[in-house]
Amino acid sequence: MANNSAPPPSARDLLKIGQDHYRFEQYDQAIAALKQVTNEDPVVFAQAMGYLGRCHTRCKDYDQAIEILGVALRQRPTPQNQFFLGEAYYHKGDFASAAAYLELAIGSDDKLTDAFILLGTIRRSEGQLDAATRAFDRALRNDPRAIAARFHLAQTAYDLGDLRRASSQAYMILQQNEAFAPVHLLLGHCALRLNDYRQAAYEYCRALQLQDQPTVEIYEGLGRAFANLKDFEQALKAFEAVLAMNPDHEMAPVAGARLAERLGENERAKVLWLAALKFPAYADMASQALEKLGAAAPAKGKKGAKAPPSKPVGLTELPRDFKPPQLIDRSAIPQSRPTQTFQTAPLSTHAAGTLSLSSRQQKETQPLARPTPAAPPEPQKRETGQLLAPIANAFSGLFKPKPKAPEPPQVETIADLIAKRKNNPGD
Repeated sequence: MANNSAPPPSARDLLKIGQDHYRFEQYDQAIAALKQVTNEDPVVFAQAMGYLGRCHTRCKDYDQAIEILGVALRQRPTPQNQFFLGEAYYHKGDFASAAAYLELAIGSDDKLTDAFILLGTIRRSEGQLDAATRAFDRALRNDPRAIAARFHLAQTAYDLGDLRRASSQAYMILQQNEAFAPVHLLLGHCALRLNDYRQAAYEYCRALQLQDQPTVEIYEGLGRAFANLKDFEQALKAFEAVLAMNPDHEMAPVAGARLAERLGENERAKVLWLAALKFPAYADMASQALEKLGAAAPAKGKKGAKAPPSKPVGLTELPRDFKPPQLIDRSAIPQSRPTQTFQTAPLSTHAAGTLSLSSRQQKETQPLARPTPAAPPEPQKRETGQLLAPIANAFSGLFKPKPKAPEPPQVETIADLIAKRKNNPGD
């Protein structure tokens, strides 16, 4: 009886199966196929070990990934395997080893865009902002549509105080993906530093609209922007949200309490001043404010004792119904580099590592007003005689004889006058 069983898959077949599963993020199936590749063909085996190690990196099994990728690199020391190993060390948190392998990879192949991005991220975390900028610039030279590289470059420019470049890079990202919330957050920070509070409020509202989970960073930006726009109710609501998310935030209760007092919301002001009592820098101010509001501050304990924990602001859910200001004009961002850079606070990197850019259905927002270009001035009509008259006058002036200078008085005339004066002293 003939044996009709199919032959076992070859090493190349198993490599192809593993690569296909890897591309579809089916890492368990990819690992199962790649582990069957034998060392009969050293080239195929090294490729299989490279993808096997990267699958373990994606599964966050970094020690196993580093061990397997070390085998692949010894078997076949290619720039790709060097990059894979550097990537595993990066996700493990060993930035020194990661940078070493990434430098080796881009030294042999300067087209490894992802290697430049990871290296730039490491340099930025180390505070080497110029080196980070060079790495991100090189990544964008390889791939101008690399959103991750452009976003990191915009963040680095903000860290350097170059708000013009940070804004321009952010707007280029929005042309590719307008629904990327971290870019709107960055633009809000830039506008706030430039005192463009209307633009800042718009960007923070858009970031809150797009962000799956609200952050303290967004609410704090909203509070600052709306407070400067004299929209005290929305500013107060934002600072209350900050305190609800982070009871240890020092600025939020003080700013919120002052806004509540201006609005005549004394009960809300009392709650916020009570929350400010725990901070030594504001304890006296909060006690005096509570006394004016007719609310007794809690009795102080022994000297050096910790203040009792403050009650969080009673919000049933975090607000998301902020109304952005109208008639926003993006051209308010300066088009030329500022004469001086700004000291900026470090940006949050909660979205920098993953850069999840899955498409979302965009919600309606207020249209952005763009400035209407001025019409060019119409040329003035002049008669031919009017055009030639200035030319004729100029030529006539060239040939007009110059007036003679007055001749100086003769010496003899002066002598005669002196002699006459002597002879006739009465004249």
